[in-house]
Amino acid sequence: MLPLLYVIGRNTWALKEDALALSDSLRRQFSITAPLVTTPSPVQNTLLHYINRYEYLDNADAGIHPSNRVLVTWYHGAPDDPDYAPMYTRLLGRVDEIERIITSCQSTRQHLLTAGIPDTKIAVIPLGVDLARYRQPSARGRAELGIPVDAVCIGSFQTDGLGNDEGDAPKLIKGPDVFLDVIARLYPREPRLFVLLTGHQRGYVKAGLRQIGVPFAHHNFATHADTAACFRAADLILIASREEGGPKAFTEAWAAGIPVISTRMGMPADHVIDGENGLLANVDDAVGLAAAVQRLIAQPELRARIVAGGTRAVAALTWDIIAARHMAELYQAGTA
Repeated sequence: MLPLLYVIGRNTWALKEDALALSDSLRRQFSITAPLVTTPSPVQNTLLHYINRYEYLDNADAGIHPSNRVLVTWYHGAPDDPDYAPMYTRLLGRVDEIERIITSCQSTRQHLLTAGIPDTKIAVIPLGVDLARYRQPSARGRAELGIPVDAVCIGSFQTDGLGNDEGDAPKLIKGPDVFLDVIARLYPREPRLFVLLTGHQRGYVKAGLRQIGVPFAHHNFATHADTAACFRAADLILIASREEGGPKAFTEAWAAGIPVISTRMGMPADHVIDGENGLLANVDDAVGLAAAVQRLIAQPELRARIVAGGTRAVAALTWDIIAARHMAELYQAGTA
């Protein structure tokens, strides 16, 4: 096997966290050293895994020696979306240089196929999760997080705004408008409703919640690991996205023992069995999502079944298992 480098670019905490998890697991399981670099210096006979696709696409002029093997992770984005179409054009222009394109879900695989990427170039390997982080007892209770003890607390733990640091404009692929529609439908029927937000750029959702009149708390922690306590303070996680590679909050909620209600996209579409380990609704279906929340609130036995199902399913998504799949399907495969 060639020496392995993870190329993560700059200012990409989520991608860096994934690469660190993979690197650590490879070291523990296979005694392989896989350093993280922002931009690779000229190298030869190296396996370059670009966790950050932008770092790969934006540096075409740098040149990659033909002795290297090139892998590129590609989490989300549709080829007919004006924001992503130019990226697919650049990807197709360099596809002969790439050995494999790795994505975490079948919907993105379909986007890659639609764009013209050969199926033989695509590998689908889900995102992993650190079970220990999300299962350990939390020192933060509801009171410390500003949540009433008797609230019905809906968690939303992903960036969904654009623009300035507050994110006052909606990032529509994340479905913040759908999320607010769901909350507006639920609040008249459930006055104990409370929303728990984490992450940056949540301004659009916060403004919408104020307009609806639903109380909320927003915590933007210094590190992603600190969000673990928030999962255990929520009654459920609501994911209203139109497009995702994960999201991370999906597997993290499963690991924390919190039920997930999601649109059918990204990893939930691949891994959720509706009514057994989560509840699903179609993309843009605010009515269906609201009905799913009401079912979960009204049926404790359904909640228990979904929590147990999620706990069983997430056992197959640990970083050790995901790293071993990278090893077997990608790093030890190929021509090297």
